[in-house]
Amino acid sequence: MLETIFTPSLFISFAFFLFIIIGENLYKRSFNNQESPADQSTNIKRIFKNVGFGCTYRLIFIPFVIAPITHHISVTNHLFLYENNNSLIHFFISFLLFDFMNYFTHFLSHRVKFLWKFHVVHHLDKKIDSSTGFRQHFGEKIFILPFKIIVILLFSMTQEEVFLIELISFCNGLLHHSTLRWNKKLEAFLCNFLALPAFHVVHHCNKVPYMHSNYGFIFSFWDRIFKTVSVNSIYKIENPTFGIGKCKDGSFFGLLFKPFYSKLPY
Repeated sequence: MLETIFTPSLFISFAFFLFIIIGENLYKRSFNNQESPADQSTNIKRIFKNVGFGCTYRLIFIPFVIAPITHHISVTNHLFLYENNNSLIHFFISFLLFDFMNYFTHFLSHRVKFLWKFHVVHHLDKKIDSSTGFRQHFGEKIFILPFKIIVILLFSMTQEEVFLIELISFCNGLLHHSTLRWNKKLEAFLCNFLALPAFHVVHHCNKVPYMHSNYGFIFSFWDRIFKTVSVNSIYKIENPTFGIGKCKDGSFFGLLFKPFYSKLPY
């Protein structure tokens, strides 16, 4: 049963990434600084590194660690805090709560030093595009897994619901890191509810007030409710730069082991 869910979700994830990255290259508008021809080769290597990072999580830890655990819990253990016979309503409530959990764990990843050691790998990217959505350390995903388990237990979520919500969240993560730009007025309006690129890219700006804001994954209203939204939109930030202070980005293996040995800004 796990294979019948995991394999299509993996295919859809990578197909969506290819769709977004093709759009990014055809429609070149970005908040990043303009690239010189010499930078383009470096950027291609960076994209492969980011996608490789995503593969360590999606191809190893999801099928062999996270999927079996969530499968076992969703099938055998429920606390029945909330259960609704209407599957559509149940999915909507579960989806909303899962997104809040993603917002909350993202907030914790910035506020708890131990989690920040893993999450900082995501922020060390000096350029932001859809490949940045792949760049998540597997250690961070493992340590926030208990929060997901709590939501699954409390709301009696099925494994199909978990996989579908994770798939939507991942695809949206690719989208809100992308360089795709929309109509400014439409995007500004939709950012009141959704974490679109113009909303999320503020979170990656290389300045502390911005970096510790706009945590929302799919819905941006969590930031407004809990007052973690940035006072400035990306359009009001002059020449935005990305990364962490003067820290350099690392190689694939350098980033993989960085949380375990390196002193990082906090």
